[in-house]
Amino acid sequence: MRTLDNMVEYLEWLELSKTLFVLDRGFFSSYNLKKMNTNMRFIIPLLYSNKSALSLVKKHKNDLALHSNAFQINKQIMYGVKNRIEIGSKRYYSHLYLDEKRRVEERERFLSKVLEVEKKVEDPQFLKNREELEEFLSENVMGWKKIFEIIEHDGRFRTRIREKGIEG
Repeated sequence: MRTLDNMVEYLEWLELSKTLFVLDRGFFSSYNLKKMNTNMRFIIPLLYSNKSALSLVKKHKNDLALHSNAFQINKQIMYGVKNRIEIGSKRYYSHLYLDEKRRVEERERFLSKVLEVEKKVEDPQFLKNREELEEFLSENVMGWKKIFEIIEHDGRFRTRIREKGIEG
């Protein structure tokens, strides 16, 4: 990324060695991590699709809800776990956070959307046309194939919830 390259070059020219970059996830890449010299500190969110991030979440899923990992910001309880992560050949500190209240709210929004879609697809217009049903699901539910399966019975199409997709 040219923006980061230019900023790193400019800071080196100014001989500013104690720098903290706070970057958004759009800057996350192995290339950008390599551009940061050893004197530069940075905070950057991992992409959730990153294998290292998924591995960390899986590894610490149970740890995040432990009382020993709780802390309070204002009046809100949060959970956090610190770990080391290797990306490329370099090691970094990683911090995982869980906002339980937000997790519950997002889960409720998700389940509400699934129930809404489930009710809409009971409409007889979908029961005879698989393509329209698939199109509707793809437009309304991201990753719908993990959540719904389409079943045919006597020439009519219906959806069935994949419990693993809902719970996973």
